[in-house]
Amino acid sequence: MSMINGFYKASFSTPLGAGIGVVIIEGNKISGGDSSMYYHGTVQLDGSKVTAQFSVNSHTPGMQSVLGNSATTVTLTGETDGKSAVLKGSSREGVKLQAELTRLID
Repeated sequence: MSMINGFYKASFSTPLGAGIGVVIIEGNKISGGDSSMYYHGTVQLDGSKVTAQFSVNSHTPGMQSVLGNSATTVTLTGETDGKSAVLKGSSREGVKLQAELTRLID
């Protein structure tokens, strides 16, 4: 099964903190944001396996990122049931990241 195009809640955590944002998946593109960061990149699907690679950048100076930087690249892999996904990976600097995506609307 593959991820369904739509609007997702993104819950994420690192050793530096946790947060919640939103992402949009449209084809092989992923984009979104939260109160201090915005993200954009690609998502690849192979059956139930998901691989996402995206850039993370600050849009609000002075707010602390749970990744420790105001700009970085993240790679995550995991599994999907088509409506949600559990992903793990790290930033380019090696900060470990866990994320759960839950589809809200198409």
